[in-house]
Amino acid sequence: MSQKIEKFQKMVKVDAYLIPESEAKQYIADRTLTAQRLEKAMLTFCERIEYGGKGSEDGEFITGIDQHGEYQVLMHLSPEEVEMVMGCATEEELVALLKAQ
Repeated sequence: MSQKIEKFQKMVKVDAYLIPESEAKQYIADRTLTAQRLEKAMLTFCERIEYGGKGSEDGEFITGIDQHGEYQVLMHLSPEEVEMVMGCATEEELVALLKAQ
């Protein structure tokens, strides 16, 4: 009977998300850039932005709010949404993605 040896990756908690230690530095850099890109893109069609969710189970998010105080868009800074934003080549592409949410 052969034994299967399983190798586990060391993980790092970034906000509410567990990231493989080998990818954490890049993820943090991408996450910071994503937040900056989201702010700039949201402000093209929103009056203001707000951050929320820090320390929550779902993690930090950014919301875009119009001149009437209505929420227009909400994006979590999750690994999936960071990857989605990083996949947008231009600000126009990112704005279109946000408006489609």
